[in-house]
Amino acid sequence: MQVAESWEKLIRQLCLRLSGRTGTGVAPVLRRRRDGDASVRRLQTVTSLVETGRMSAEIRMPTAGGPVLLEADLRTGQIETTVEIPAADRARALTRVQWLLRQLHEAPPELRIEALTPGHKTGPCELLANLTSEPGILVPGGGKQITTFRLTLPSGMGTKRGTEETGFVRSIDNAMDRFHQDVLQVL
Repeated sequence: MQVAESWEKLIRQLCLRLSGRTGTGVAPVLRRRRDGDASVRRLQTVTSLVETGRMSAEIRMPTAGGPVLLEADLRTGQIETTVEIPAADRARALTRVQWLLRQLHEAPPELRIEALTPGHKTGPCELLANLTSEPGILVPGGGKQITTFRLTLPSGMGTKRGTEETGFVRSIDNAMDRFHQDVLQVL
């Protein structure tokens, strides 16, 4: 339970820092039914950590198209920051992909982009580096229209404690800062 409490404190501290940096209200997303009780929330974090080796939190940022999911996978040593943004209206699927790629021309090449269609939780997925030369990879089959894009930026995780450059806390801060600067600000 202490790990779950520390994770919550880290997320709150991250939100406060981002609020001060951006001048907007950044806060953890708490869903009333599921996350209203702190003990239930912490138990969910502990369960997820034991079963999957992951801890996650959603963060509401006014500049993002939706909540930003921050997920730390302790088994693989990876941090993933993810946001889902709506696709452009009234356009063919390829045009919607090209619209997104124009906005992300300066984003990191390891940014993973997934095209989602109505009623599906997954869809065609590819790295930005590969999409610049072949955007059609993201176009779903069967003439389905893309409604949402899921953007995920992976980062390495520090394994040491404390505030060292290689520390876990610092790597969470760096992952969120990089996602905000290199992905959210360009959208």
